[in-house]
Amino acid sequence: RYVLESHRLPVTCVAFHPVFTSLASGSEDYTIKIWDWELGELERTIKGHTKAVLDVDFGGPRGGTLLASCSSDLTIKLWDPSDEYKNIRTLPGHDDMVSSVRFIPSGAAGAPASGNLLVSASKDNSLKIWDVTTGYCVKTILGHVDWPRAVCPSHDGRYLLSTGSDKSVRLWDLAGGRDAECRLVMFGHENHNLCCAFAPATAAEFMATGSRDKQIRLWDGRGNCVKRRRRGMEGRG
Repeated sequence: RYVLESHRLPVTCVAFHPVFTSLASGSEDYTIKIWDWELGELERTIKGHTKAVLDVDFGGPRGGTLLASCSSDLTIKLWDPSDEYKNIRTLPGHDDMVSSVRFIPSGAAGAPASGNLLVSASKDNSLKIWDVTTGYCVKTILGHVDWPRAVCPSHDGRYLLSTGSDKSVRLWDLAGGRDAECRLVMFGHENHNLCCAFAPATAAEFMATGSRDKQIRLWDGRGNCVKRRRRGMEGRG
């Protein structure tokens, strides 16, 4: 329908606004761009990061959608779409590049009670959970022995799925209060893992991961690989 061109270096991430016809993109050119995907037009360019933007996500409190971004400059930034994408907060705390950022949904019994939480993954081997209202890091999650490149919350906000350079896939339960409990550790990929996702409308029933080994693996809630697929091959895990 449209080809959206304006970034000067590779585009690393995109995210749709949950309500409006806005699309955010992040790039190695240090910028975030906001597009109207219905019209195919560039609305604005957001500058603030001093190195490559690695991920973006829309979310936050009900009635107050924010845009979060993370970067090789070690920071996470929050932007307010209702105020011309003003930078309302910068979250420092990671000791290396921040590769993934996601808002944590709320609503499940035992899950975080508000929509004010954000999770990030960094090359410093940690995941961090942030309160976007105060800007404070409320929890640091350790367990990966190498860079967790991606993190994804479940649709009810109770679980986190993380994966990365240590080839492990980890399922975290946030219902335990202050500490996140690692419920499952899954191995099977033969190279660095780059992305992960929960199946829609499930808590932790099915999960998918993608890796540099050219495989996508589908995992069940008990940690079993139920399917793996790569180009020219399909089989059981």
